[in-house]
Amino acid sequence: MKASVFFIITTIFWGLNYHWGKDVIQEVTAYEGAFWRYLIAVFVLTLLAIMELPTRETWAKNWKGILKIGGLGLVGFNFFFFKGMELTTPVNASLIVGLNPAITLLFSSIIIGTTITLRQVSGMLIALVGVLYLLFQGQLEALINLQFSLGDGLILLACIFFALHHVWVKKYSNPSITNAQLSLMAAAVCFVFFIVLIVGYLIFTTDHGLFVGVGGYSLRFWQSALGIGALGTGLAYWFWYRGIDIAGADKAAVFVNIVPLSAATFYVIKGSSLESYHLISGGIIIVGILIMQLGKSNNTTA
Repeated sequence: MKASVFFIITTIFWGLNYHWGKDVIQEVTAYEGAFWRYLIAVFVLTLLAIMELPTRETWAKNWKGILKIGGLGLVGFNFFFFKGMELTTPVNASLIVGLNPAITLLFSSIIIGTTITLRQVSGMLIALVGVLYLLFQGQLEALINLQFSLGDGLILLACIFFALHHVWVKKYSNPSITNAQLSLMAAAVCFVFFIVLIVGYLIFTTDHGLFVGVGGYSLRFWQSALGIGALGTGLAYWFWYRGIDIAGADKAAVFVNIVPLSAATFYVIKGSSLESYHLISGGIIIVGILIMQLGKSNNTTA
């Protein structure tokens, strides 16, 4: 139950990220947006780990896992997500992201030997139905007329990296590194990788538009940057890793289905009307999650 609370808090923050991220991208490029996001996240995670900052010994014992989680999992997800969003629609992207629990469950079985139960599959499929119902607003015609593109393929790659990130967090969690240290070091590695990408971008392009007029950014930009960096990334990663350490990557992945529901809820709070499909899809998603959570865990680690 404790892990479920961590996952729910995280997905609420991730739902808010859609709104914060939209505000940030209106004033800066995706590369710069990622820079501010992870700069703030690393600062917050450093504060959370202030009493147990990682040592050279911590890095020496865990560097392979940290590089996989931060350098491949987080960077791969963010890079392909932003690139994919340049070529596809939010509806298509949200649909593909909804496949993350299934992909995570598959990788969890292959990499760490998680047993896939019928209850898990049933709950996952029910939750996915809820996601689809929400994304297409209860209109079957929207699903029938859906078309896929190169951008959709890039979003699928982002999902694969996100799923690997979940599984690697579970695989490489061990007594030599705390949750706070793991989340901090993974975010720091991701931040460094983005700095490298930005430097390369500055070197090989002329019309980059990065960090132009930083002093003139609006108050709304800084509020959103703090939101997505401190809450949507820093605290969210800390809660997410803590939950995965307790319950496992397969249990965590199904909660990703709450993200579009969370995003839609805050969209309504900001002034849009609540439609019946919001309530129906929300109920379906909750039922799917409960089915998975009520089942006994049969996880085994290879």
